[in-house]
Amino acid sequence: MYLQRLWLYGLVLVILGVIVVFIATSLYMLSMVMKHGGEVGGGAAGCIVIFFIPICFGVGTKPQLALVLTIVSVILAVIVIVLSVLMFRKFAGMTIQTPLT
Repeated sequence: MYLQRLWLYGLVLVILGVIVVFIATSLYMLSMVMKHGGEVGGGAAGCIVIFFIPICFGVGTKPQLALVLTIVSVILAVIVIVLSVLMFRKFAGMTIQTPLT
């Protein structure tokens, strides 16, 4: 029952992610069509966290995006470290019983 609920939550999150990407792309394309001239500015930033190491990058006319994303990723990395330590302490005293074959 618990695994089915987790699977359902994961599926809902994936579907919501696809919907958000579709809506964002549609709004961007619509704004480009509706805009009549002028200079288009903007930027993009991304961050990948591998274990506890955040790798952030940014491009465009707004360099603040990369700075904000770096700060957020460091905060998330600290949260992951704290949760890992807490889980390790909780499960350190437990023993795993394997069935005899």
